[in-house]
Amino acid sequence: MIMVASEYDALENHNAKPWQDWKGASTLGYSLQRGDQDTSNLAITVAAVRERPEAPIFHRHFRTNFNLTTLLSHSTQGATTITSNTLDTSVREDYLFSPANFVFVIGGLDHIGAQGLYLRETFGGGYGRTLIDRSRVQFSVLVGGTFVHEKFFTGANDQTAAVLVGEKLGVQISKRVRFDHNLNFYPNLSNTGQYRFDTTTSLTANLSKRFSLNTSLIDLYLTNPATGSQKNNVAFTTGMGYTF
Repeated sequence: MIMVASEYDALENHNAKPWQDWKGASTLGYSLQRGDQDTSNLAITVAAVRERPEAPIFHRHFRTNFNLTTLLSHSTQGATTITSNTLDTSVREDYLFSPANFVFVIGGLDHIGAQGLYLRETFGGGYGRTLIDRSRVQFSVLVGGTFVHEKFFTGANDQTAAVLVGEKLGVQISKRVRFDHNLNFYPNLSNTGQYRFDTTTSLTANLSKRFSLNTSLIDLYLTNPATGSQKNNVAFTTGMGYTF
């Protein structure tokens, strides 16, 4: 490879500010109904990755992954009011010691009203590997362990250890259409037989370089929700997306 010296030096000695080099996408969806029942729903998702630009020679480096899912629902009929809010967010810091292999630490905060979960704190780490990295298909897996602290609206508290097994798949179906899927599965080590998982499946159709139409199916499952709450929390969202 032949490069201009200044361009080569810029890649090899890249030193960006913390707010630079972020790439990702965000979506916004909102629905409103007025009649016998007044209902409003807001869905926001953000998925962003920060990594140094690819250089001619691989350098060991860090990569930051940030994910946020927010689902806000409010419904009123007569004197009855139902509010259901979901917040699922995580930050994962990877250290790539080869183009396909990395170790990671992860931290997450969750609030899932439909499951009676007031706050869940997740901290852990492990190993990940990119199995497929092609122009149209990317697939990676990870495995590790986590420490989990859960607090429910009923006042109950849990502190447990859990295994983490995850996968992430991205397929560029056509020039404008993309399919993405990710799954994180947490078998409970402290209370065997219990587990939880979160999964998101998305289909994106680009309208322009920056804007797109998005459809997503989000499933958050917990085997031990608060008494009277459902184990499964499923949301189907549509909205506008912005790529940065």
